[in-house]
Amino acid sequence: VTIPETLSDERIVTAIDSEAFKSCTYVTSVSIPETVREIGSWAFTLCTSLTEIKIPEAVESIGEGAFHGCDSLTKVIFEGDAPALKSIGNYAFNSCKALVDITLPKGVTSVGDGAFYECDALKTVSLPQSLKTLGKTVFAKCDAIEKITLGDNIESVGEYPFGTLLTDKPDVVIYTAGSTTDK
Repeated sequence: VTIPETLSDERIVTAIDSEAFKSCTYVTSVSIPETVREIGSWAFTLCTSLTEIKIPEAVESIGEGAFHGCDSLTKVIFEGDAPALKSIGNYAFNSCKALVDITLPKGVTSVGDGAFYECDALKTVSLPQSLKTLGKTVFAKCDAIEKITLGDNIESVGEYPFGTLLTDKPDVVIYTAGSTTDK
């Protein structure tokens, strides 16, 4: 699927509406134009064949459940390190069971509740220095996690951001950004 920069009436596409591609199980890839600033809630939820998504530099927010249940999603690419992206909504990537690693771009200040909940294959997580708020159960039921890199400017952390991972799997290595030794 290629989303155009402009519509037939010359209006510029700046957002992907809520539920725009909900349950489009045939979609394997999506090309989002640089004009898009917002990916709406549940926009691509249950697109079970989607394997990779490139988030353009201009995107400022990813809505609630935007990619929830995209079982085949293995890669999320933030183009140009997506400097405009500030928030990732609740459950945005919930149940993306094939996602292996996630590196959130510089500039992200908020990750909502359960944003990566139940991403079974997730092994590495890197959170930026800009992150201020980490919601509850963000990485709960991500039992494959081996390494987490946290920024050291986090001001607010919800309940059980990693679920029981840190008690069930004591060999998980946690770094603070810029460090080379585990914490």
